[in-house]
Amino acid sequence: MFKIKDISEGRCAILNDGTVEELKIVLLSAFPLSTITPTGCNMFYERDYIFNDGEELSWLGVNDTNLPYQSVKVFMKEIEEENKKAKFMNFENRLKEINELISVKKDIEIAIDIQGQVNTLRYTMARLTSLLGDVIEELTKK
Repeated sequence: MFKIKDISEGRCAILNDGTVEELKIVLLSAFPLSTITPTGCNMFYERDYIFNDGEELSWLGVNDTNLPYQSVKVFMKEIEEENKKAKFMNFENRLKEINELISVKKDIEIAIDIQGQVNTLRYTMARLTSLLGDVIEELTKK
């Protein structure tokens, strides 16, 4: 079974046995720099040797090929699988972000609790200092 990379590297051709939209998607995946839009009127599509600044930019539609070929529908399955993986990776990344936010939230809650305890201790110390002052004052009067 061939992969999109095989089309890009000229190891196979695409058999045009699907829709023009599927063909466009597969060709765009294999040749992202190409500016040509397929019409779907050819039987096979393969790498072409059009160069621009050393970059191969294109593909060619032909009705006969010497290359092994594979259905556009099989290439579409590869693209769909890659899209599923990308969505799953995005979901995984979002899940990690959520877990990190939960961890930060817990840290903030702990910090707020500690700050509350510190404030309670300050109030208690101030109250004890005041009471101690009152006791010292009473003792010095006698």
